[in-house]
Amino acid sequence: MRRRDLSKVILASAAGSMLSTATRAADNTVHEARTRAEAEAGVSPSDTRYAPGDVRRYGARGDGLTNDAPAFQAAIDVARRPNSGTAYAPQGSAGTVLVPAPDVYYLLTSALDCTFAGNANQHGITMRADCAPNLASPAIIARHTGHVFDLTGCDSAVFENINIGTDSQTNPQTCFFLARNNSRSNAGFHRFRNVRVNGKFTAAILYNYGSESNVYSECVWYNESTAPATKVAVFSSHNILKLKSPFAATATGPQSCLDHQVIGGEFVNASGDAAADVLYLDTINSLKVFGPWMSAGIHSPGRALIYVDSTHGASSVVELYGLQGEVGATQQYGIYFGGESVNTATGWTVDGCYLPNGKYAIFCAPSTTLDNFHIGNLKERTLGGLSAGIVQNSTISAGALPLSIGTSRRNTLIGDSSRWMIGTREHDFWIDSGAARKTWYPGTDNLKIRGHLTISEACCVFHGPLVTLGVTLTATTSLECAAGAALTGLPAVAVAKSSQVHICDGNTGESLGTGMVAGGNMRLPAIAPRQSVVIGATYFVA
Repeated sequence: MRRRDLSKVILASAAGSMLSTATRAADNTVHEARTRAEAEAGVSPSDTRYAPGDVRRYGARGDGLTNDAPAFQAAIDVARRPNSGTAYAPQGSAGTVLVPAPDVYYLLTSALDCTFAGNANQHGITMRADCAPNLASPAIIARHTGHVFDLTGCDSAVFENINIGTDSQTNPQTCFFLARNNSRSNAGFHRFRNVRVNGKFTAAILYNYGSESNVYSECVWYNESTAPATKVAVFSSHNILKLKSPFAATATGPQSCLDHQVIGGEFVNASGDAAADVLYLDTINSLKVFGPWMSAGIHSPGRALIYVDSTHGASSVVELYGLQGEVGATQQYGIYFGGESVNTATGWTVDGCYLPNGKYAIFCAPSTTLDNFHIGNLKERTLGGLSAGIVQNSTISAGALPLSIGTSRRNTLIGDSSRWMIGTREHDFWIDSGAARKTWYPGTDNLKIRGHLTISEACCVFHGPLVTLGVTLTATTSLECAAGAALTGLPAVAVAKSSQVHICDGNTGESLGTGMVAGGNMRLPAIAPRQSVVIGATYFVA
């Protein structure tokens, strides 16, 4: 071997020795931290063959018979110690709870305490599993009436690849209870990745009271409970269902509840109860939903894919993209804005969504105003469309979707206007994409008619801020009117002194003078007795 090559070997050996020494030192430090965390948590491992954090180290059997809740709790107690690592520590380290695939399943007969009582920004807990993804083969079965994982006051929890079910008779309230404690800790920044839950939860799978900045990615959650008014996920600023933690004092009163992301996944409420929903929103802000599949009611009608409760106020700045409702589901509504409080929901975007329903794709209670909404590429199985009392400052590309709006104010509406029922139009801009001209039915009570009157060729075209109308009136004997007589029933109210009305004889084409569109009426010139007249006008809408 050359001297130069020998020197390389010596250097490499020295570097390897230094790295090995550093690795051993790091391992010793981690081991000391784990041991110290176990001691501080008062946890004595029952089987040291397994790494700290592994639920089997603390006695979990996974045989479907043994109550493994104490073992899980011991692992959690170690993981949540302040010096036991971070929520993103590597597998097997302190700060992480490991759930290996069981022989049968891990049985939990009591709730798991993952709470923090203080107001400091905690390091959180990571729970990782190595479990089959099949919903029919859960790794964990909960048999109690509490919260499976109580995370009150906890920051930065991570759940990955875990598969959870419930007992068929004794059912928890929730699977994940996320709430602020009475110190009003941040209680957020949680991450749920490929978390699969299939069971019966009498309140909801996820209950979020004031927990913020969380992400739910590729989760599959099925709530099979037959209890009334169940949900899959609740996001609440007021603890709308008044749930509490048995381990930590739960906050009271309104809390900030913003910044939620749901990315992909499947969410099903199979209850079929009349008040069963998938997502339930109570005065929250900044929810982003990207491409999940949802269903509310498999066997009988549920209420809504998304229910927005306005009891305490509006939920605003919500973005829904590519939400796919189950075609065979029987939910009554896609999105339901309910409650009695007078409020204005602001800044919603609903784009590229399919919302099968029994009544309406989007329904709004009369007390709620929709403001600055952007709705497009919306499809539904039935033809209920959108129903709202007041919509303002919004853009709705409806296509063939029916619209039923009491007051449409400063909106841009695009679609087939023959499917629209607009009570009052105020400074709207309409783009009519319908293939056929729309009919309108003028009121002729102010005309003197002899014989039978026939209204024909009554057409209406919307284009931007303008409306163009035309109609032919024919009497079997004659018709006439005095100057200023009004045709009523215009499809949209005109601005003051908007435009002239042109009238000609329906048989000869002779001009009979001009009138004026004013408000909701056409004011006609004096018309001497004749058999037929043709009336036309283009005017600006108020």
